[in-house]
Amino acid sequence: MLVSFNLRHLANEWAERRIGAVNLQEGYLPLRIRTPEEVLEYGS
Repeated sequence: MLVSFNLRHLANEWAERRIGAVNLQEGYLPLRIRTPEEVLEYGS
């Protein structure tokens, strides 16, 4: 999981799909991109 404050460029669905495709192509697991607020909500 990657937590980012860079909401405009990283924490969006389009970026997550593109990064996920590259990770799979290179043999890595998919990466989840989340905002700090989403991570804090999940941990509560």
